[in-house]
Amino acid sequence: MRSLLIAVPLLLIAVAPSLAAPAKHHRKAHTLRSSPARIPLTEAITISRQGDASLVLAALKRGESVNERDSDGMTPLMCASLDQWPQLTRLLIHMGANVNAENKDGMNALDYAKNPEVVAILLNAGAKGAKNELVVNADSLETEDSLGTHYVDGYLDNNSKASYDYVEVDAVFFDSAGNQVDSGMDNTQHLAPGATWKFKINSFRDGITSYKIVKISGN
Repeated sequence: MRSLLIAVPLLLIAVAPSLAAPAKHHRKAHTLRSSPARIPLTEAITISRQGDASLVLAALKRGESVNERDSDGMTPLMCASLDQWPQLTRLLIHMGANVNAENKDGMNALDYAKNPEVVAILLNAGAKGAKNELVVNADSLETEDSLGTHYVDGYLDNNSKASYDYVEVDAVFFDSAGNQVDSGMDNTQHLAPGATWKFKINSFRDGITSYKIVKISGN
């Protein structure tokens, strides 16, 4: 525990320049229930979303729990996801945030995510939508030696009560140095309520070692 407490401030120093808050949102801010020096992390995120990340950094340095909840059961990760804030989403997960925690409405961070980067971060951390209508569970990267291709496959569940005329899953592929070297997608039509679709996204580029699911869409 002592080593963790020492490591957290160093991590925050490293990521502070990249924690610039996104553009102003439309979510109503909570009324502050405490002095500025002791603003809970969930409230700090709400306020900082208006353009100043200093309160978030102060709360994290102070040792506020990354899994604390407000009166609605919202966690800091849910707030960061709702506010479409990828840098903070990644940081909170790194610090141990529960990606599948649910609030009082039975929703989790993935259910609030609209930004493709936030969605990808959560999915790669093992998030599974509680009420998200289209949920992807992807397998590891595979290689087809006979064709010389790499691919990722998996399953997409339609958890809604609606039929989708068109559904698409997009992925990007990386080499061993972390450089994006390719992208791909797969799609299907007429996905019925409660149905599961098996998708497969191919790449014919050499040297691919990893991937990320970056977009899940349907209409």
